Amino acid sequence: MEGEAPSVYSCEIRKSRKEHKCCECARIIQIGDRYQMFKGIWDGKAGRFKTCMPCANFRDDVAKHSYMGEAPAFGYLSEYADEGDFPWPPEAELKD
Repeated sequence: MEGEAPSVYSCEIRKSRKEHKCCECARIIQIGDRYQMFKGIWDGKAGRFKTCMPCANFRDDVAKHSYMGEAPAFGYLSEYADEGDFPWPPEAELKD
């Protein structure tokens, strides 16, 4: 990530048991939707970020195509998309 990396982190894909809000596009992650949960510790403070799959996939694509695999810090994907003239928000995926 751009900026300071967490000292400890975990990342997993979960299936939502309740509604959440995506930290990037603010869409509601519905019950039953898959989403990415990222937990970490930055400067001794814990943080967690819930990201819908379209935004998580967009972030992964950005990291794959950027120098040294870096991606924008959580909460800044929309700014990155705007600067790069990418459509925002990413299109939602069809449910399984």
